[in-house]
Amino acid sequence: MTKKRTSIAIILIFLFIIFLWVTTNVPDEKERDLRAEAGQFLDIGEIGANYYRGEIKEIIKESKDTLESGYIEQKIRVEISNEDRKGEEVFVNHRSILDPDQSYRFNKGDKVVLNSHIIHSTGEEVFYIADYDRINGLLIIFVLFLGVIFYFGRARGVGSVLGLGFSMLVLIYYMIPNIISGSNPLQVTLLGAILIASVSLFLAHGINNRTPIVWLSTVTTLFISIFVSYFFVEIASLFGRGGEFVVSFQLGEYSYISLRGLLLAGMVVGVLGVLSDVTSTQTAVAWELKKANKKLNPKELYVRSLNVGREHIASLVNTLVLVYAGASLPLFIILYSTEYMPLWVSINSEPIAEEIARAIIGSTSLILAVPISSIFAAYFIGRKVSQENISVNDSDKKN
Repeated sequence: MTKKRTSIAIILIFLFIIFLWVTTNVPDEKERDLRAEAGQFLDIGEIGANYYRGEIKEIIKESKDTLESGYIEQKIRVEISNEDRKGEEVFVNHRSILDPDQSYRFNKGDKVVLNSHIIHSTGEEVFYIADYDRINGLLIIFVLFLGVIFYFGRARGVGSVLGLGFSMLVLIYYMIPNIISGSNPLQVTLLGAILIASVSLFLAHGINNRTPIVWLSTVTTLFISIFVSYFFVEIASLFGRGGEFVVSFQLGEYSYISLRGLLLAGMVVGVLGVLSDVTSTQTAVAWELKKANKKLNPKELYVRSLNVGREHIASLVNTLVLVYAGASLPLFIILYSTEYMPLWVSINSEPIAEEIARAIIGSTSLILAVPISSIFAAYFIGRKVSQENISVNDSDKKN
């Protein structure tokens, strides 16, 4: 690819994004009102609550006699750290199940999140401990993560972090609001995924001759994976009701959102996260093979890059399945240990079936990405390319 063709490819990519953005179906207020009148919105009311960060200063009382029954009761003095009520001390009566890790048996010095509400009959403000305050710990983990990326990735690491930031912006400010507004979850997610792939790939890999090939391979595989996902979900009779927040959607104000659409959308996002790894690797393999032997024609280049991709497939599929299994390990343990239910019934349950489908769909998409990216790379790189154009590339320069 010449620089001119690379520029044209980039322009076409963003024109395609604009077209999809314009054609995204977002219902207006009138349509939403009609849905509400039809009973698709269920108003369960708003629960007034305030949240504060605090530190436990004293465990005033702990009920020792309840430990054997599996519960623990504590009376706790907590100091609020929010600016508007900084230094104010409140008292909390805490009661919870005592698990083997004693995770919710609080101690002096623990950072916690407080939840308060007003009792209307008395006007008294009552406080509860909602959870541990994990924000500072998460910030430390994130800073360490950035340090590893910047140290080993250098300029490419900076680009990957910018791409990650853009992905989060698309997810938070485009995909989620549009799904909540009533747009088709799968359509919104597809556009969001293309936006993410378009920008994050160029941020991570730079504007060079290879990145448009990676983009084309990623988007093509993404479209195919949507059809594969829909087919698998249809034949497995999955409806998106296996998640832990299903009740919130079915009975809450977002009952109009399609759970099956959300299931498919989640699968698309999950696939996108690993697709670019395969497509960029296969493109890089083809590029390096062509640099090593400029006499290779597209067919030979495809065969050789596909041979390398097969080695990549073996490890990727195993890794992806283990990631899904690890994320759902508690669920697998609970269902497997249910004595009154046969194993095949547990596997047949929608929560387990959804995780199995996710793993299979993700693995299938990865496998398809190898030949697809090899075909595009072999076609564009394997054609007659000048020695100057194949030997000089942004990714070959020292960062």
